[in-house]
Order: sequence, then C-alpha cells, then structure tokens
Amino acid sequence: MHSLHHGEYFLRPPTADDVPSITEAVMESTATVGAWMSWATKDYSQDDAIAWVRACEAGHADGSSYEFGIFANSNGRLVGAGGRNQFNKVNHFCNLGYWVRASAQRHGAATAAVAALRDFAFVELRLSRVEIVMAVDND
Repeated sequence: MHSLHHGEYFLRPPTADDVPSITEAVMESTATVGAWMSWATKDYSQDDAIAWVRACEAGHADGSSYEFGIFANSNGRLVGAGGRNQFNKVNHFCNLGYWVRASAQRHGAATAAVAALRDFAFVELRLSRVEIVMAVDND
C-alpha cells in the first residue's frame, strides 16, 4: 500500500518499527484521545501497538480496512492515525476515523488526514459516501 499525502502530512500503513512511536503517542494522549476512544488508556502497551499494527496489516491484505499512521513531512514524527473501515459493500460507503496525539492537535494533522483519506476513498476505492461518526462534544 502506498503513502497518501496532503499538505504538511503524509499517511502510510504502520509497521513494527512504529510500535514505540505509537505507544508513546497514545500514552501522551490519554486525557484527550482517551476521552473519546476507549482503547487510549494509561494501560496501553507496546503489545497493544503490535496487535494494532498486525490488525492493520490483515485489514489491508483482505480489504476490510485501510488504517494509516499520520506523519509530519518536516520530521517524520508520528502525530496520530486514521483510516477507513466498516465498509458497506451494498451501498458503497465506509467509516472514516482518526486521532491526533495531544502535542500535535490543532496544527492541521486531522484536516490533512481527512482530506487524504477522503480522496483515497472516492478516487481509488470508488466509494459513494464516507461517514465520520463522532460525539457532539468532541471538538
């Protein structure tokens, strides 16, 4: 799977080499991301990150999900993750989700990731609709 690019960020499938960065980003963000994502807890471990990377690899392989790490172009730092999943093959749509580590929030990473994932969904996957489901208070 290739990388997706938009603005100051690029997305690529996570690898085993990203496990320390994923773990660090989640641990940094338990107060912000953890308020909305039940998996982002103080108990998150490298084993959890390894399991997520493996699930991403399996999802890419069988087409059931396309998850990516979000990285800054300037330094290659992992700033979050995003992807598409929950594909509805009858009506040609999917869910789009993302999270951004606390120290990178409000710097355009989410906007760039959504734009890149949107374009991939409509252009490459030829979907008709993309949905983002979120809590009303999650700004």
